[in-house]
Amino acid sequence: MLLHFLTYHRRKGNGLITSIESERTSNNPLTFGPLLPNLQRMDPAWLRTPAGQQPYSELERVPQQLIPHPLEDKMSVNTYFHRITNPQELTEVQNRFPSQDLSLAILLASFFRYYAFEFDYKRHVVSMQSTAKRGMVEREIKAETHAWKVYSTGLAIEDPFETFYDVAHVLKGGNFHRLRNELGLAYTKIINAVENGSTGGIDLIDLICEPLEKAEPA
Repeated sequence: MLLHFLTYHRRKGNGLITSIESERTSNNPLTFGPLLPNLQRMDPAWLRTPAGQQPYSELERVPQQLIPHPLEDKMSVNTYFHRITNPQELTEVQNRFPSQDLSLAILLASFFRYYAFEFDYKRHVVSMQSTAKRGMVEREIKAETHAWKVYSTGLAIEDPFETFYDVAHVLKGGNFHRLRNELGLAYTKIINAVENGSTGGIDLIDLICEPLEKAEPA
């Protein structure tokens, strides 16, 4: 969930961030790239061009680096991702994705807001294959290709390599709704704390993580 969030959001200006979905509808190239590079989809050729001369570019197709699945007979897994092999390339990636100066509070609040209020669980699945070019991965597509549940409003997470596997299949409906409520509550606590100016740092984390009080027996 965190990797999808970071690779599907970009800087907006004034220290804020926004979903790449809005970038797709504006028809503008994603010049500065997402907050974090998606190493399965980032075009290595773009990384070799002089910085600032070409807009951020993604691969049309993921290169094939197949290995036999260790448990499933007659099934292969594509293990490709761009491997950073030297310090110079690592420095280039860090310079091209300069999100280290963003406020952790804004990132945390945006993460909670995204999964509590913005993400469309009925239509989409959490996936590393969601990119600026492709858009979000549709739940209907996963139902057609891998027999995932289509008429559901619960959380579905596509494994980055075993793309047929829903990592969140063990999360039952009641627990999912409880999780989503907690994400919304955490976001609300952060916003209230910022508006009141009364809580920060460790105190805010403690406020978010405070245990739920048990109801007194009748």
